[in-house]
Amino acid sequence: MRPLPTHSSSAEVWGGTVIGIVQGMEAAGYPEMKLRDLLRICNLPVIEVDGWYALNRFLLFLKEAEAAFGADALRAGGRAIPTSAKFPPDLDSLTRGLQMLDVAYQVNHRKGAIGRYRCTELTDGRAVMICENPYPCALDQGIVERLIAEFVPSGLQGTVTHVAGKPCRCQGGRACHLEVRWWHGEP
Repeated sequence: MRPLPTHSSSAEVWGGTVIGIVQGMEAAGYPEMKLRDLLRICNLPVIEVDGWYALNRFLLFLKEAEAAFGADALRAGGRAIPTSAKFPPDLDSLTRGLQMLDVAYQVNHRKGAIGRYRCTELTDGRAVMICENPYPCALDQGIVERLIAEFVPSGLQGTVTHVAGKPCRCQGGRACHLEVRWWHGEP
């Protein structure tokens, strides 16, 4: 079991984020009724877009969803985040999206320490995202995959992978280090 980075037990997540992640999983083919059952089991039976919900309960839901469906379900949910959560309106490039990911994260959470995202080693065609938050790394991968899909210009390709040799939350680390690359033609 991976240790969660420190976050406040009173921390909350915005309902639009919760709904978006669940809808992202549903759109990828994960059964709606099973997802709704998991929400109910985690004491999140009714989610309203403008409501605020205990982050600990939502993290439990994600853990249960991953146990039921695997990490790909979380990646699918993460891919819905940039269109369902509150994001800065002036995103016009992948680098800007990566740099503003923490701003979006902070706006969609409240009440105490919740962790953060940092974009480092930014060069033309490469960046490293340090995801130090309590979410599963597969969800973070999905978020970055969606940013790549949205902002990598036509004719370019992009990938997101764990940085080799760096600790990962799913292996006991406090943060995931994700390498983001984009390029023309073959890698």
